[in-house]
Amino acid sequence: MALKKTVAIILRTMKMGETSLLLTLYSREVAVLKLVAKGARSSKSRYSGILQPLNTVEVVYYEKANRDLHTLSQATVLDSPDMKTMGPDSIVLAMACCEMATRLEAYSAVSTTVFDHLSVVISVFARAGERSARTAFLVFQVKLLQTLGYSPELERCSRCGSESAQHWFFDFHHVRLFCHQCGSEHYRMDSFQPETIRSLLYFLSGELRSAAEMSVKSLTLAEIYRFVDRFYNYHLPEMQNLKSLKVLRQMKLFNPDDSLASSTNN
Repeated sequence: MALKKTVAIILRTMKMGETSLLLTLYSREVAVLKLVAKGARSSKSRYSGILQPLNTVEVVYYEKANRDLHTLSQATVLDSPDMKTMGPDSIVLAMACCEMATRLEAYSAVSTTVFDHLSVVISVFARAGERSARTAFLVFQVKLLQTLGYSPELERCSRCGSESAQHWFFDFHHVRLFCHQCGSEHYRMDSFQPETIRSLLYFLSGELRSAAEMSVKSLTLAEIYRFVDRFYNYHLPEMQNLKSLKVLRQMKLFNPDDSLASSTNN
């Protein structure tokens, strides 16, 4: 067994046996990494307070050749968000981002970029209000599409080249944007307001932190959610049905005026 060291973000922890933990992490070097932390749940464990979801840690582990599960040797916390000061939306959406990262085992070539996006968005969630948390979650999803090579072309109409329109149509199947004149004849396409397309363009072109902290109207936020949800449904269905988002939907059932919750239930 080779001894390895890497910096990683803890995505998920699960009980294993009587005293151990099964850790799922995202690392700069190896993308999704699974480790067994033996004895981590015992009262005298040296890992107390270290192996928590959302923590950034430096881990040393024994790598088992041709195996997906390795053994943790050492762990040191490098960064830890204060969960006590985070709102419930921020915690649930941060865990949803982590859940998405656990499904990226086939995309190890983009591990550095995904790690950086996760690191930034977790720091935003650590001090975000409810509205900012939702924006941050949507920006993360858009950036993830871009990183995986699914970046939509949203600068101009794919037919006439127009860069402005009263409203836009988007063909999710063929990934094409149409102005209101060129797209009105296609009844199967979704319609979006100009502000929604402008915001999505900024999400794609801007830094994740600055985009996540921009002010977005509730109706625009709901349309962005609808766009992102539809895009993932067509092209990355493995990212659908996040358990974390089911919790968020249940939380929002008590607020029927919430635009984002309404869009998630359609």
